[in-house]
Amino acid sequence: VTREVAEMPGAIFSKLQARIRQHPGPLFPLHVGDTWLDPVEGARMEDLTLATQPRLHHYVAPQGEPALVQALVEKLRAKNGLSVEPGAVLVTAGATGALSSALGALLSPGEEVVVLAPFWPLIRGIVQAFRGRPVELPFYDRVGSAAEAVAALRSVIGPNTVAIYVSSPSNPTGRVLPPDWLEAIAALARSLDLWLISDETYEDYVFHGEHVSAARFAPERTLTAFSFSKAYGMGGNRVGYLVGPLAL
Repeated sequence: VTREVAEMPGAIFSKLQARIRQHPGPLFPLHVGDTWLDPVEGARMEDLTLATQPRLHHYVAPQGEPALVQALVEKLRAKNGLSVEPGAVLVTAGATGALSSALGALLSPGEEVVVLAPFWPLIRGIVQAFRGRPVELPFYDRVGSAAEAVAALRSVIGPNTVAIYVSSPSNPTGRVLPPDWLEAIAALARSLDLWLISDETYEDYVFHGEHVSAARFAPERTLTAFSFSKAYGMGGNRVGYLVGPLAL
């Protein structure tokens, strides 16, 4: 990435811009999804003590710490507009663990997941790890409307398709899909009885338009992955969460 292209808007990137300007170049390492931010005080490793967390080193509820689950429910209702109950939230080992849990629950060997491309590279391997087949669909740089999005998806959906993987805001393109696109994709999934896997790891990285959670449009068939790594600068903590239909 050139120094000119790397000029990013918004005060949130001011520290990163300073580092880029100081970097000798000519290449700039933007290949790892890590942030330059440290976690806020109170969320750092040294802040976790037995005095405040008496059972810090013991087994916990597999779903996640009850207080954390409840806090996530409140966040999902207030920020994402999702009507969720505590039982519909699963704390995971990062968004990677969330997506692995989702696809592990849904896939049988030989079944297909349509993956909108360009895509986060690990999603291909996660699908394959459960003996599924990723069907890669050129999308973010090819599609210009909700109707085109549906047409593109219809062209690759087949009898073995189980789910559609959507990333918005997109890694790596940064594109935020408009609400009407997500609504159209959700309607298509409902009409064909498909699952919708929504990767919203970068929900806080929006500079134009608005991020809308896909689950607003088809909550009964959408599994959404979120990450503490990008939102709170806590990549090393390995914390994410999965949200979906209560029955699943």
